[in-house]
Amino acid sequence: APSGKEVTLTLVVTGDARIDTDYTLLKTMTIPIGTSLVSISLDSVDDTLNENDETVIINIDTVVNGVKGPLPTGQQQAAMVTIINNDPAPTVTLSVGTDTGNIVENGGTTTVTATLSATSAFDVTVSLVKTGLATEGVDYTLGTEISIAAGTQAKAITLASIDDSLNEIGETVIIDINAVINGEELGTQTQTVTILNDDGVPTVSLSVARVSIDEDVGTTTTEF
Repeated sequence: APSGKEVTLTLVVTGDARIDTDYTLLKTMTIPIGTSLVSISLDSVDDTLNENDETVIINIDTVVNGVKGPLPTGQQQAAMVTIINNDPAPTVTLSVGTDTGNIVENGGTTTVTATLSATSAFDVTVSLVKTGLATEGVDYTLGTEISIAAGTQAKAITLASIDDSLNEIGETVIIDINAVINGEELGTQTQTVTILNDDGVPTVSLSVARVSIDEDVGTTTTEF
């Protein structure tokens, strides 16, 4: 019923949505004299995060010149609003840290970076598949996953060459995305790194075990 006094309510808000980040809401309501109803606005705040739907739970904290309505024991004057997420999962691209696509065999390193189109409220895991002429564990090392923490947009891991003494052609490491958790690959992401050989061609020498042999039964060995 209308009151002959101004009635002021203070509100308490809980839930997993954050005030002033996910929504705005005044925490006080004033019902003028002679009226029985007043409204205030709860407005969502748009962002670009892929996230779960978030709740706002509104309770009456205190009432001046009035009392809370009677409710069964344990219940509160509460209302819940759900803010529905409208942002899709981010897309993922791959890049490497070398402009030429090459690293040296002795101590060569480069980065392999996964980048999101937008930050996410979830951790994003990118699993890699590696092919090419180079052999993992023999010619290079590289992790199998890139984990991008929630709230960040990129993460890099290191590809490192393993030196040997073989004279060989440059060997390629071809890196593709195998799967993405909490995101999607943008098209087909492929990066190639070539490990450049730094070992010279071997030298060849010739020797014989005996420099003279008998004509009728003589033999010797030749080694290279």
